[in-house]
Amino acid sequence: MSFAFTPASLNADGTFTLNVTGLAGASEGDYTKTVTGTSPSIVRTVTAGLTVSNGHCASAAEPTDPDRITGVVFNTINNLNPASTNAPYEDFTSISTDVERGSRHPITVNVNTNGNYPYFIKVWIDWNQNCTFDENEKYDLGTAINVVHQPTTGSPLTITVPSDAVLGMTTMRVVMKNENMDNLIPCESGFYGQV
Repeated sequence: MSFAFTPASLNADGTFTLNVTGLAGASEGDYTKTVTGTSPSIVRTVTAGLTVSNGHCASAAEPTDPDRITGVVFNTINNLNPASTNAPYEDFTSISTDVERGSRHPITVNVNTNGNYPYFIKVWIDWNQNCTFDENEKYDLGTAINVVHQPTTGSPLTITVPSDAVLGMTTMRVVMKNENMDNLIPCESGFYGQV
């Protein structure tokens, strides 16, 4: 890792930015960096924390729940699997598609609710590739109740790729949860549904 200040020095009170680069080869973990500022009459020391993570937050539903996501269609991704597993989390990062900044693509999510159980479905796409599913990267795919391998009420939903999306590989997370939509977050475990 490399550290640099912008600006490199201050002649009066002010703020600075500590730029960290070279994280691609850094080991996961928590790091601390001690920053010392000096002037002719004062020395100030501050400790800054930095967490390096190799991926997104963990999330998985209750393993005994049979209600599952049975398909995701987005651009050239056509992952429809009505006989999906009962896994609380399924990793389909081996499936990808190419999109361009400013392009528009519909997304459809199919689910099984295994009865008269209401589910809420949301999708997050980490457009800025900061390994955090931000609020402005969230898409509401509506609800589903009493369906077997059917699209959610918000499907298809057209997603516009942001003009400032970071180029390169990014991650999309689909979450189906049997609780209030306001409590549907991308980083959670132990609920009814699937990720």
